[in-house]
Parts: sequence; C-alpha cells; structure tokens
Amino acid sequence: MADPITFALPPVPFGPAIGVPSALPFIVTGEESLRVVTYSESEVFRINVHWRMLTADRRSIQVFSETVVPETGVFVRTTRDFSLGPGLILNIGALVTGATVRYGQVYIRVSLVRGTGAAAAILGTLIADYLTDRLPVGWPGSPILHSPDAKNVFFRLSSGAGVPGAQLSNTVPNNARWQLVSWAATLTTDATVATRVARLVCDDGAPANRLAHSTIAFGLTAGLAWRVAWCQGMPIDTAISTVAPAVTGGWPIDLIIFGGSRLLTEVDNMQAGDAWGPAQLSLRQWVEDF
Repeated sequence: MADPITFALPPVPFGPAIGVPSALPFIVTGEESLRVVTYSESEVFRINVHWRMLTADRRSIQVFSETVVPETGVFVRTTRDFSLGPGLILNIGALVTGATVRYGQVYIRVSLVRGTGAAAAILGTLIADYLTDRLPVGWPGSPILHSPDAKNVFFRLSSGAGVPGAQLSNTVPNNARWQLVSWAATLTTDATVATRVARLVCDDGAPANRLAHSTIAFGLTAGLAWRVAWCQGMPIDTAISTVAPAVTGGWPIDLIIFGGSRLLTEVDNMQAGDAWGPAQLSLRQWVEDF
C-alpha cells in the first residue's frame, strides 16, 4: 500500500460532532482489505483507486491512492487486495488514468473483505460499475451495477483484411458478451465466372454448433467489389446500387453470444482470387463479471 497523506484534526468527541462527510462510514479493525476486481479491454489502461479514512484515534484523516495495472489480455480478470488499518472508511473513488476510455471498456468492483486470498469473506460490495477517464465512480454515491445490466455500451470494431480465398472471422473475447447490430465488409471477386453466395454464421466456437446464420439472397458475380452487410432486424436482401454493388441481409434481433463464440463469413463458390476487405462491426459489448 502507498504511504497515505495525513491531515490532522483537532480533538473531537466520538459521534456526529467529528464531521464525518459520509453518512455511512465503515468501521474497520485492521483485519479488513479493499478488494478491487477489474476487467479491462486493454492492459494499457490504468485504474486509480483512492480512499479516505478517519484514524482510530479520530484525530486525523488519511488519504490513500493506489494504481491497478490490468493483466495482459482482453477482459482478463485482475484482482488486487489493499490492506486497511483501523479506523473509519469515509469514501472511495475510482477513475481510469493515462488513456481515453469509452464507456464499457473498463468494469470495476470494489468490495470490503475480511481475510486474504480465496478464503477471504466478502463483507459488502461498495462499487460496481463501468468507468472511464471522465466518468469516475465512487462510494457513497454510485449505484451498484451488474455488468450485463448496463446500457449505451455500443462499440465499433474493425477486423483485419482477409487473405485471398479465405473467410473472415471474429471471436467474442472471454469474459464478454456481444449483441451484433451490424456487420459490413467489401468482398472483391476475381474474374472467374461464378455466382458467389455470401452468408454470415454464428457458432459457439465449434463449427458443428451453429447458433444462427443469414444468407444474402442476391448472387455476387465476378469482377466486382461488393459491399456486403448484415443488419439487425433487416428483412429481405436487395442490391441497392449498380455502380458500386451493395447488398444487405438481415440478422436476428436480441441474439446474445458469449465468450468464445464466433461470427464468420461463409461464401459458396468462393474463388482463389476472391478477397474480403476489413470488416466493420457495430455491436453492444458487456463484461461477464462472474
């Protein structure tokens, strides 16, 4: 734990006269810790956690500040315990530092625990919410939010371009869930005369366990750059331009897929020179805080 900053207070009696800013301070004996659990989309993000405590003799306030460095990987669970001395916890806050973060990229849960490691007993959850570099969370004040219950967690992702003759695939990160809103990419067909049929497939990571698929009914002919898209709730497929061919397919509404699931293309009659460009995905993404 970092050395605290201490502010001296004049002698005051026990009780409300000490001017504790929080209406719900926690009295701790020195055997408790703050357990900070984070899920971060990138290990470059830094989560600053700070708190204030009134010392046991009620003569000073100590300010603590700690930085949580996420484990490497997308939404890998990071857990840190910070020991508390005896006194009263007045308030706790958390904020992402050093990077611009969108809502939904970092989730934090701060609990008061007694003991250490797996044997620690959780005494209460103080903070549970998504946070950004401009949207701090804190106790008291912030609501306890279970990670899948959040709204406005829209993201745009872009995959790399495919190699000629190969399909595109996107995998849901572990500890995450997706709801696809739209998927779009350009399929450039070579000069080989054949009608290609494009399909977007969702499975649970195993090809045999297909969860959903949607086929573009309009055939894709040779020698063109086809803009192919699937959109949530769209009905039948239509070519909407003959200059820059574009076709659209529908996708199920409210289909939630979990970590390890895949979204991948499946093109019938795909030729060796056919190539997918980068795919742009618009989706909702939540953390699985289990």
